Formats: sequence, C-alpha cells, structure tokens
Amino acid sequence: MFVHIVRATLLSLSMSITILPSLISAGPISSSTSSYWNTSIVNRNPEVTVMTALVLKVAPRSFTCEGEPSAECRTAAQVAVAVTNAFREYRISDPGEIAALISLQAFESVNFRYNRNHGPGLPGQGTAAMLMPDLISKYAASIPAIAGKINGLPPEALLDLINANDDYNFGSAAWQLDTQCGSGVRINLHTIGRRSWEAWIKYCVGATIPPERVAYWHRACIAVADHFHLVEAKGKDKVPAFCS
Repeated sequence: MFVHIVRATLLSLSMSITILPSLISAGPISSSTSSYWNTSIVNRNPEVTVMTALVLKVAPRSFTCEGEPSAECRTAAQVAVAVTNAFREYRISDPGEIAALISLQAFESVNFRYNRNHGPGLPGQGTAAMLMPDLISKYAASIPAIAGKINGLPPEALLDLINANDDYNFGSAAWQLDTQCGSGVRINLHTIGRRSWEAWIKYCVGATIPPERVAYWHRACIAVADHFHLVEAKGKDKVPAFCS
C-alpha cells in the first residue's frame, strides 16, 4: 500500500516543514561549533527544531559528538540547520524525498560522523552523501561561491573545499536528487514507500541495499509519517504499511 502525497496538501498542514525557495538566514555551522545541542539555533527557527527531531529519530547517536575522535562529526542540531538550508535551496518538501535524503546521509556518514570515505578510502569521495569524485566535481561547479576556485584542484582538495562549509556538505544529497536523477525517479519518491525508495537508491544513487541501509530508511519513513500525520492511528507495535 502506498500513500500518494500532493505537494500542495503538505504546505497546508499545520505541522509541516515550510520549504521556501530562499535560504534561511542562519549561516553554516563551522567545524569549531560546540558538539553539544545548540539550543540557541534550534529554538530560533521552528523549521530547524522540526528537522532536528527528525534527524534524531533516524540517527539517535547524533545527539552529541562528545568523545568522537573525528572533527568531521556533526550533531543532529548542526545537521538540521544545513539540511534545512539545502531543502529550501533545492525545493525539497515531499515526505518521500525528506525520508530518503535524511536516511541516505545518516547511513553513508555513519550517523553524521564522517564526510569522506575512510575505508576503502577512495580519494575525493565524500560529503555526508558520499558522492563519487566525478559528482563532487560537478557539484562544486554548481556552487557559485566556489566554482571559480576549483580548476586544477586534485580530488581531495576539491572535497576539502566543499566540506569546509556545512551547507555544501549536507546539500550534496539534495543537489544530486534535484539535478542528477531522472524526473521519473524523483516523481516516484512522492509516493512514499519502499518500492519508490529502492528505485531511487538503485537508479540514481547507484548503491546496494543491505539491511543496514533499509533500517535507516525505515526509521526515517516512520518519523516522517508521524510528523506529516500520514497515518491517523496505529497500534503500539505497528508501523505504516508503506514503511514496510
């Protein structure tokens, strides 16, 4: 069973995330930002508060980066600011898209701990979405602020340039969906469900679907379904049919 969500209906929901074409005023979070929950940012923007809650449901361990050896780690509150910016920039507002993109980045970055491939360590592969170097190059060229700086840069330096800005890092998945996927793949994601999600992973992301990846999407699907009230009632141990 699949639930087709009309974009206009989403925008009328009282609890929906309002997605606007421009970026929110809050700037990117630098790597020096505290690893603890930044309540001043979260409380200042209700969209980010909602996004933080969704991210935590998908990747509960992202509540803090305390004790993490990697400076690449970002908390759910930090991720939420950048992801909210990306969703505005690339017009992401559909529940199926939201669940797909949050789960992809949570899985690929190991709960937002890493922004580059450390094993097997393909040089230049990274961002939270773990884009391949060829896509990293295309992505960098699409960003006006850095497009003029990328000529001649080796893959690792190009990735460093993107990862230096959290908005760029966490915007990579939304950019890929918006610009690199066929229109049919994206439209299918508007029918939230495992079949449409698997088609996106196979035919756009180009990745395999191990049980661990499914688990991240499953949590994201349930979180998004709850937020958008896609299921009016369910038993204590039941989940929406389209999340199965």
